[in-house]
Amino acid sequence: MAIDGKKFQLQVAEKKGSDWAFKKILFRDCVINSVNPSNVVIDGAPVATVGGIILGFTADTDFEPED
Repeated sequence: MAIDGKKFQLQVAEKKGSDWAFKKILFRDCVINSVNPSNVVIDGAPVATVGGIILGFTADTDFEPED
């Protein structure tokens, strides 16, 4: 996706509980602009940090606040 510059959507939804400030947030037209892998280590799994940008977000339609 990063190499091809493909856009994707990411939705974050409320988990059961009372400590969330929102019910749903939708990020549209996201693009990955950086990937930074860690070194390989013997005693654990490698990780990668992925950075990106959100090109499409409208608070009126893409955010549902907690009541």
